[in-house]
This record gives sequence, structure tokens and C-alpha cells, in this order.
Amino acid sequence: MARFPSFLLCLCASWLLIVCADNSDTPVGHKMKLGSHRPMEGIVETLDYVPHPIDFYEQYSVPSKPVILKGAARQMPSFKLWTDKYMKDNYGSEEVAVEPGKKENRTRVAIEGHQLEFGEFLDAYNESDIYMVDSVPKPMESE
Repeated sequence: MARFPSFLLCLCASWLLIVCADNSDTPVGHKMKLGSHRPMEGIVETLDYVPHPIDFYEQYSVPSKPVILKGAARQMPSFKLWTDKYMKDNYGSEEVAVEPGKKENRTRVAIEGHQLEFGEFLDAYNESDIYMVDSVPKPMESE
């Protein structure tokens, strides 16, 4: 029974050392929410449209001003054009690199031979644990 109080005493002493220790070498913001170590710099503007490229360049790119383009992808022609059927019909024979599982690993040599025709990938990706780890096929880049 004498061991329990000494264990408790050691535990309390350790806790006091941790709490009261000089943490001057602890980095600012350590164990804090991301960005909470400094004051907020302003509000990020949100647009519900895609600005003209020149307007975007002058208003956001040149002054390095962040902006959120909410719903921008839905306004792109490819959002409506690139259905699974369209991609399979037009680019199904293109080769793409794929990997099983949700964890991407590009360190494998040639992705261990996991190459599929794009059409095969499109047939499989909704029903299996397979992911494309490649850019879109080259011929699609112009769309």
C-alpha cells in the first residue's frame, strides 16, 4: 500500500514540472488551431461566378489577394461534357495509371504495372477500391 502514495507523489511532481517548466523553446502556436498564433488578416472574398481572366489577374493575382470561387467547376464546359459515357466513348482506349486503395503511393516503380485503359477504369471506379493516379489523358487536355 505504501507504493501507491509514492507513485501518486511522483505523478503529481511530474505534472507540476510539465506545467511550470519554462517552455521558451516551444514554437509559437504549438498545439493551437492552425493560424491562431497571429491575428486575422482579413476576410477572403467569395465569388459565385468565374471572373474574366484579365479581371482575375488584375484584382487577385497581381495583388496576391486570395479568393474563393464557389461553384466555379460547375460553370466550366467540361463539368457538363465529361460524363463517364462521353469519356469512355472518346478516350476509353487511352492508358492511365491506377492504384488499389485510398492511399496514393507514387513511389512505386511504374505503379507496379497498374495500367488500365481509361474505359476500363471508368467501368470499375464506382464499384471497386481503385483510383486513377494520373493526369487526364493527353487528348482530353484541349477540352
